[in-house]
Amino acid sequence: MEAITHTILIVDDDAMYRELAARTLRRHRYRVIEANNWVEANRALREPVDLVLLDLHMRSVDGDQIAPVIRKHHPDIRLLLISADDTHVLQRLTRDDTFDGYVSKNGGLKLLVESVQQALTPGKAG
Repeated sequence: MEAITHTILIVDDDAMYRELAARTLRRHRYRVIEANNWVEANRALREPVDLVLLDLHMRSVDGDQIAPVIRKHHPDIRLLLISADDTHVLQRLTRDDTFDGYVSKNGGLKLLVESVQQALTPGKAG
């Protein structure tokens, strides 16, 4: 059996999507930590994490507000923005280099896995 090589933190207040994404990524041999909000995510970031999937629209604080804090304190962590709002995501991504890419929630689980694999491949983020 293939060893788990990467840890992914999913930060999303949509429990149904978060749990489905976590289950899918675990099936692909990733270690997954789930967080419902920034407080839980901040606690989870005390452990080594390779990639954060960060929802753009959350009730407590939006992902684009959290991302600079993560980037400042954990510059080696890959950051992928997740959202069902593709146009808004693209506009946010073109502003700066805070995120390593994005995943549309409308793109399906296969796209999620492919995007995670790409982001975790050295020199292949985007």
